[in-house]
Amino acid sequence: MGRRSALKTFRKRFQLPHKQFLGLLAEIELAEHFTRWAKGSKDCYNEPASPLSLLLLGALRYLGRGWTFDDIEEATAINKETSSILPCGLWQYSIVQ
Repeated sequence: MGRRSALKTFRKRFQLPHKQFLGLLAEIELAEHFTRWAKGSKDCYNEPASPLSLLLLGALRYLGRGWTFDDIEEATAINKETSSILPCGLWQYSIVQ
């Protein structure tokens, strides 16, 4: 699959262009709301935290395509309790901004 085709597929699956996704990811990586998933951070079991990029992709599937948190858990191997935090966090973050 060529780059152009991959970008079209990304836009179709996640409801926004890849470049816009990267911008959104960069913005939330700097936001205080999401520090628990910062690169290099650990969870309560001292394991690496779930990647913020993967959580964001799951949130986009939840918001844009009607996936359930169970669907996201199945696709990302991140439990649904963790996956459900990000859409709410995005909503709160957008209000604060």
